[in-house]
Amino acid sequence: AVFPCYIGEISTPSIRGALGASTQLSISTGLFLVNLAGGSLFVEEYHNQGFCQWRHLAFSGAVVAALLTCVSMAPESPPWLAKSNREEALSALRRLRTSPAEPEADQIFSEMAESQSGASESLCLYTKSLVVSIGFGAYQQFSGVNAVNMYTTSIIKSARVADPAAMTTVVMAFQVVVTLFMGVLVEKLGR
Repeated sequence: AVFPCYIGEISTPSIRGALGASTQLSISTGLFLVNLAGGSLFVEEYHNQGFCQWRHLAFSGAVVAALLTCVSMAPESPPWLAKSNREEALSALRRLRTSPAEPEADQIFSEMAESQSGASESLCLYTKSLVVSIGFGAYQQFSGVNAVNMYTTSIIKSARVADPAAMTTVVMAFQVVVTLFMGVLVEKLGR
């Protein structure tokens, strides 16, 4: 999970929580859009055989490739750069901020110095939180939620719903709405 860590390191504290929720929002939105577009990829007369219009499918892959190319232009994480080179960290912060970067750079360096001096003490402080976080992650993976997401249409079809594809799109849209709501709720209530 490199992307959430990167977002946390480059964002300002005031918007860090909302941006942290953007990872799950991106996943939910992607599932919704794939389900929405999925019906248009299939050729109507060959629908029963499962033939699809491969050019449209290839175009969607090209969009992803273009987005991945843009990632190479993103600045490196200032805290990561601060471990080796102060000037590079300051330069990255200047690219990311409209306000002066020096105060934030000083804060990053002081936090790094503090964390290195008390590394063994802080490990004990965060052990319980780490175990709980790993437990929740394992529970989520073992719950089968990803299988349910990928086979929603088949599950709904087995329930004999009239239009399983449309109902799947509704379920995915609901996931997007709930993710938005939870992102706002976490920001209001705090972490």
